[in-house]
Amino acid sequence: MRFQDSAKKVMQQRIQSKQAELQKMAITRATRYADKLSHGLVGKVLDYLDKKPTTDIVFHSELTDEYITLPVVPNPLPTINEPQKNETFNGLRGDIKLIGPLGLRTLSIDNILLPVGKDYSFIRGNGTDGLQCLQFFQAQRQTKAVMRICIIQSDGNEILNMPCVVNDLSYTWDKVGDIKATIGIEEYVYTNTSTQTQSDTGGENKEASKDTKSTASSTGGKK
Repeated sequence: MRFQDSAKKVMQQRIQSKQAELQKMAITRATRYADKLSHGLVGKVLDYLDKKPTTDIVFHSELTDEYITLPVVPNPLPTINEPQKNETFNGLRGDIKLIGPLGLRTLSIDNILLPVGKDYSFIRGNGTDGLQCLQFFQAQRQTKAVMRICIIQSDGNEILNMPCVVNDLSYTWDKVGDIKATIGIEEYVYTNTSTQTQSDTGGENKEASKDTKSTASSTGGKK
């Protein structure tokens, strides 16, 4: 074999080897990119599926039809207490438990932050200004209005939907002009079927009053 032919053959072998190496590198890069893209999409899907729903706490006045949304949601959410008036009697064979009626549910939103005129990143997008929240609670208490508290998650899950009154309200202003408040809430049970009528009377049973007056008139008219 001539030297020229031998050199040509060696060159072709090197070219083929280089082409194979480049092809392998290209396949490796394409595979890595596809894996990265696939894992990225899968990761986004998994993040979406694992994403926890956000929560809003809304108060609605059944007298004025106003509502507020707390600008900051406490974590953890307030504990809902559901008492039951059970009684224990001492019998001949030991203690006897009598199951009583359910009591009024209560919850307390403790040391909640109500930012005033602020745009903190953690404020709920639909949250009401802190000063408006405080004024709302004060106004509803002064007019003896029944409110409704709703704790709702963004996926539609309703944690609580309850007519209520505010038993206790305490608050303080911090050095940056925000309000920190503690709100003690108790369930309100209507004594008639007319929610709006009851709210208009500040918690009194208006229908019952009408019936009483009507009966008194008719009785008084007959002699």
